[in-house]
Amino acid sequence: MKGLLIAVAGVRWLRTSVFYSYRPELHYMRGPGPKCRARDDTSARSGEKLTWA
Repeated sequence: MKGLLIAVAGVRWLRTSVFYSYRPELHYMRGPGPKCRARDDTSARSGEKLTWA
């Protein structure tokens, strides 16, 4: 019985790791967007110092 429970747990882990691999780094945190780049472009032209907070 214990071996069956371990096997079922292993199959569940395998299924979730293969089919439900949610990786937020693929969807978020991709860097500054176009508005940020446009804002920094205009501030660079005016001579202001660029700082990233």
